[in-house]
Amino acid sequence: MPLFSTTWSVKGVSVEARQAAARAASADGEDLGAWLSRVIRKVGEAELNPAVAANAPAADSRADAADAKLTSIERAMLRPGNGLTGNVGSA
Repeated sequence: MPLFSTTWSVKGVSVEARQAAARAASADGEDLGAWLSRVIRKVGEAELNPAVAANAPAADSRADAADAKLTSIERAMLRPGNGLTGNVGSA
């Protein structure tokens, strides 16, 4: 049995985060699924092996730009008083 199906649903993602991801994917010329796959894979690899990620050359400027966008979005979402409490960081 495969680990994942072709359809995937994630609960607890705010509307703002979904819209930001859709805008970033569009700006990069990708569909949302491809963009999310790339960003999740890159961030996941960095989380699992930060030493390798820190020493790796910047391979994809679009991915780097997307990471910067996500970091900015995450910071905004974590600010107190943004109306998003309870939606951030919950799995």
